[in-house]
Amino acid sequence: MSICIGCAGHPSEAGALKRAGFDYLEVNISQLVAACDSDVTIMQRQLCESGLPVLAGNCFLPGDWPLGGAGFDEEKNRAYIEKAAARLQALGASIAVLGSGGARRLQKEYGENRGKEQFRLFFAMASAIMGEKGIRVVIEPLNRKESNYILSVPEAMAIAQAVDSPFGGVLCDYYHMGQEGESPAVLPAVKSRLWHCHIAHPVTRQAPLPGDGARYEELAAALKQCEYKGNITFEGTCPDSEEVFAQSVRYIKTLFQGGAVCR
Repeated sequence: MSICIGCAGHPSEAGALKRAGFDYLEVNISQLVAACDSDVTIMQRQLCESGLPVLAGNCFLPGDWPLGGAGFDEEKNRAYIEKAAARLQALGASIAVLGSGGARRLQKEYGENRGKEQFRLFFAMASAIMGEKGIRVVIEPLNRKESNYILSVPEAMAIAQAVDSPFGGVLCDYYHMGQEGESPAVLPAVKSRLWHCHIAHPVTRQAPLPGDGARYEELAAALKQCEYKGNITFEGTCPDSEEVFAQSVRYIKTLFQGGAVCR
């Protein structure tokens, strides 16, 4: 099986993303949970018409969700996760990305250790509930401009190992790694739970293109060393030109698929 290359976006964009050459769509989970049933039906129709499958979801929680500070509510969390899991399953997703930098931001006045424990509890619950639907939950390390907690792949891995769920793992995001000065050389050490990857230019967050100054080959080499079997999603600023976007997709596929076809 070859790595599939997807794009983060809305089902209404699925047709254009399919034409650009992407293999799948990564949806916004918080938008999916907030949508009314009729809107979800419209999303499903848009996806069906485009022929582009949904394999993953990101933006797990709204930015103001009380995860790292005061207001943590176990039953509210459970209800949210159950709804998210049901809707992701209905769309066919198998990966749920737990980034949500605003929600997981630690508050000194509340107690950083309390916030960290709340994140661990949420991740454990999400992994269990999503796992019942065949969906893996991956912790996304961010950068210090977007959160103050979990800023490296090893930090995410430590939490995943502590929870030790068969459905709990980690993600590497090349943009966030670049912002934090983190090398892809850290990836082989987490390969047992490295189940998903995001890519964008490490400085501009633009779509990758040949000669744009980024060292995507280093990421490709590290993933190859890991014998990586997950997929790769472009998450960033989409080009205005459809031609440039298609060029970017071809370039990413050349780097990571090596001429193989996503299946």
